[in-house]
Amino acid sequence: MKTTLKRYPGKGNPEQIREIRYHSKYSPESLRYTIKLIGDGIKSGTGYLPIRQWAAGIATTALPRDFTGQVAAIYDEFVNNRWRYVFDPVGYEMVAVKDNVISDTVLGLAPRPKNQRGFGDCDDATVAMGAALQNIGFPVRIATIAAPRSLGLFDHVFLQAKIPKLGWVSVDPVGHPHRKLGWTAPHKRIAWWNLDGKLIAARGEFTGRNKKAFKRMVARAA
Repeated sequence: MKTTLKRYPGKGNPEQIREIRYHSKYSPESLRYTIKLIGDGIKSGTGYLPIRQWAAGIATTALPRDFTGQVAAIYDEFVNNRWRYVFDPVGYEMVAVKDNVISDTVLGLAPRPKNQRGFGDCDDATVAMGAALQNIGFPVRIATIAAPRSLGLFDHVFLQAKIPKLGWVSVDPVGHPHRKLGWTAPHKRIAWWNLDGKLIAARGEFTGRNKKAFKRMVARAA
């Protein structure tokens, strides 16, 4: 099925400011485009004042110069009080790419009833956490993995942040509450991408059809 780009129509639909992609399931083309959208979203939210204010305020709860504590505080606030995992609509891949949508819809910073939270799936969480951490000075990158028994090229995306004296640390809320900051899910292959969707490095088992798909995906991203 050919990948096409769509937007929700209508001025009255608040979701019209999100990027929508109808996808053929987990094709290299759809994965490549999703990674690019995630990077665009992180860059869009970096410098956006409401996200900056939220992230900086949470960071001040850590001890002075406790950079790991700052990232952990934002991670804990996000997964405990701000966000809930909600699937995309059937047949659509949705990625929050606009600064106000990241803030209001994913982080849940817009006024809402007490029992409601921000929402989205793993790519939305990657965008929101990436924008929050870059807003307080932590460089970030995108990681994709395939689970040990997965037949797909990659089936999960998450964020990594660079913490002074510690290096790159995984920031993946889907492991919560059993896993904390720094946990990376078991996998048989992993790749890292910059915010422009360019491959940084890859490791693991790339054989047969997945090896060909990965080469094609990297070539298209170049």
